[in-house]
Amino acid sequence: MPIAAREYVSTRGLGDLVGCRQAMEAFASTVDDLNAGEPESRATFFARVLFSPADMEEECLRPTEVTAITGGVFPCLWVNITFDPDRLPLIEIAPIEALCQLQFLGDVRSEGTFR
Repeated sequence: MPIAAREYVSTRGLGDLVGCRQAMEAFASTVDDLNAGEPESRATFFARVLFSPADMEEECLRPTEVTAITGGVFPCLWVNITFDPDRLPLIEIAPIEALCQLQFLGDVRSEGTFR
């Protein structure tokens, strides 16, 4: 079964730690909603508030790409959503992108096992 992952930086809460945490909670809630009533998760995620360029490097992010979105303002929220593209089409991810003001950084897709 294929798996895919998309990475984003959120402009929601940019420069405000409380705002970043609220954006993270909103993101987590919407991913939970995607999985509600499903026998197996269609998506999982990882989210982190970034406080510096060093944090970006720890997540193997390209600082120039992130700062192009954030203007170099910290803190900012970075998220990764990993999902089964056969069970979760991108059209269902689009509302999360809008709600959380997610700015696309990149994606990958692989044939493998999703758990």
